[in-house]
Amino acid sequence: MATKHKLAGERVNNPSKQQIRRIVGKSHTAANWKGMRPGYLYTVVRAISARVNQNYDGWPSDELKKSAHTFVGKPVFVNHENYDPDKARGVVVASRYVENGHDKYIETVMEIDAKRFPKLAREIRTGGLDSVSMGAEAGFTICSYCGNKAQDVPDMCEHVLFHKGEKLSRLNRKTGKREQVLVYESCHKLSFFELSYVFDPADELSVEEELATDDAERES
Repeated sequence: MATKHKLAGERVNNPSKQQIRRIVGKSHTAANWKGMRPGYLYTVVRAISARVNQNYDGWPSDELKKSAHTFVGKPVFVNHENYDPDKARGVVVASRYVENGHDKYIETVMEIDAKRFPKLAREIRTGGLDSVSMGAEAGFTICSYCGNKAQDVPDMCEHVLFHKGEKLSRLNRKTGKREQVLVYESCHKLSFFELSYVFDPADELSVEEELATDDAERES
């Protein structure tokens, strides 16, 4: 069974419809998506960054690049209430991998049904809810300290099980000196299965970047 991880994303401002279309034009998109619709709220979100997050899970940029398309068509929830499909509040309609120098991440466009869920739409518009957290399955993880490869808990080394998030001393065979190594799981063979609005993200970079509605539905 694949290892599951949850993590959080980035922040939202006010994009125009043209900006949304520009981002979508450079992204993987849902096959049945026909464009922005009246009554829906659209948010542009940095869903996950290539870094080690506060859960001490690492997300290599090459793995994000290979898996960015798996966000498309996945449901949007609040606080990972993904046990019930009826609790979905929207869907990810587009996703793309972005590199800006050393900053590497996946950017998504989320479509929220603002008519069915007006309270959620209001929280997003006013900035009361501006962080996201993704749900993902990792085919395997690698310990940063010893290089152990694990597909599930029984495969995990003692470093990940008992020392994750700590710095342990290790001999560097090349330099002959001891060094302090942060213990974390490097996540590989990724598949994303949901994206949630949350109040306390694991990846403090994961926040709404932009939001937009159809012009006919934009609130004054």
